[in-house]
Amino acid sequence: MFGKLAGLNGTSLDEESAAQAAAAENAAATTATPLPAAALAAVVALAAVTAALVRTHQASRATR
Repeated sequence: MFGKLAGLNGTSLDEESAAQAAAAENAAATTATPLPAAALAAVVALAAVTAALVRTHQASRATR
């Protein structure tokens, strides 16, 4: 199958199956559930901690 697009089940990928896969992917993207507030808060907290660690590291290097 070298040089050919193939699906995971061993069948070759044609235009129709590619269009179906794209349509399914678009449908999944539009029906995705939003992040819960706790997950969003965790991401924001992680970003704040990362920024603080970077600032601490930069400050320690500046004093050397």
